[in-house]
Amino acid sequence: MTVRFGLAGLSHFHASTIIEAMIERADVRVLALSEEDYALRSANASKYGLKAYRNAFEMCDAEKPDAVAIVERPDRRADTAARLLSMGIDVLLDKPAAVDRESLAKLAEAARKGSGRLFPYFTVRYERPVAKALELIRSGAIGEVSSFTSMRPHKLLKGIRPGWFWGMPGDVIVDLGIHDIDIYRVACGFGPGERFTAFASSGNFSGEGGEGFVDSAQFMLVPDNGPAGTFLADWLTPEGDPRHGDCAYFIAGTKGRIEVRSTGGIPGKGEALILTAGDRPPTFIEDGPAVPLDIFSDFLSRESGSEMAPGWEDMIIANGIALAAAKAAASGEIARYTNY
Repeated sequence: MTVRFGLAGLSHFHASTIIEAMIERADVRVLALSEEDYALRSANASKYGLKAYRNAFEMCDAEKPDAVAIVERPDRRADTAARLLSMGIDVLLDKPAAVDRESLAKLAEAARKGSGRLFPYFTVRYERPVAKALELIRSGAIGEVSSFTSMRPHKLLKGIRPGWFWGMPGDVIVDLGIHDIDIYRVACGFGPGERFTAFASSGNFSGEGGEGFVDSAQFMLVPDNGPAGTFLADWLTPEGDPRHGDCAYFIAGTKGRIEVRSTGGIPGKGEALILTAGDRPPTFIEDGPAVPLDIFSDFLSRESGSEMAPGWEDMIIANGIALAAAKAAASGEIARYTNY
């Protein structure tokens, strides 16, 4: 079966990653794209040889796609996704899904009731050392997880950021931290009913972006039951670093420890996984198969996906926790998260 596919939103570079991956697939027919900015819409329509529309709804009315990837500005994603899900269209949704609790609750309701399927664009699950680490944890290689520490520095890439980036509600915690909240939940085996207390601090240390822009944040999540997680996310990776970010996980268990190094979503030198368990010395483990794990195959498979495939609840919960942490950082007060 050939999947009829469209893409909504072009201002973030994730859009080109998605559309180019889909064009290469034999089981996908890329029909069209949509974008409110005329120059951006026209340039990409010409580049990829696709029909172009002003918004996702015009595109879907005209082209009748089976699936749509949404990479619109974050404050519009939840509404667009909810409407498409209600139309029976599968949605590959970029993160963050929402920048406020009301929009996130609306999306959760649509995901529960809609005939379309919501699939999170949680690419970190598919980075080879991360996927291998989760496999080892599931196999019991380090016993029961007792602590989780994450670092996610990224390059700012100031010259290519869209205008909405500099004033996005929720800041770097919601944009970047959402990935690591998701991995934390998977590594620790948390279910949808878990509740968390969030402690956080954030600020603008570079002076870029003007008032309200946040380029660095630290936060801690303490669950009602289970190990705490500590997180750092920032836009301060130097431009001279060959990696988009020197991202890392340090995961301790009752029988061992795992250290993961990744590159901030762009495969290359710097990926590594180190396992230390029992009386054996540290072991450097190969990143995984030669062919990278594929988020797009999981999205396109309606019947089954790989073991690392996220569900729609994973996106809702991780996004909700990130919003709670961002609220704690902005207010200087402790915040609580309870699932929708």
